[in-house]
Amino acid sequence: MADIPNIRAVRADQGRQLVITWKGGAESVVDVSDHFAEYAVFASLGHDDESFRAVEVGEWGWCAARQS
Repeated sequence: MADIPNIRAVRADQGRQLVITWKGGAESVVDVSDHFAEYAVFASLGHDDESFRAVEVGEWGWCAARQS
């Protein structure tokens, strides 16, 4: 079975980009602005800087989530 690439760290960057650090140390920059524009459930994160910057690693390192 292949090793699942868990997220070790995540932070908000410029615009609506997330910098994701994987458990192996590699980094990815992911622009999520298109998702915010396309899906109504994410609409508030497209306009609310404070909420967007409250990102953290989700349960088990499988996702990025907003701090609750």
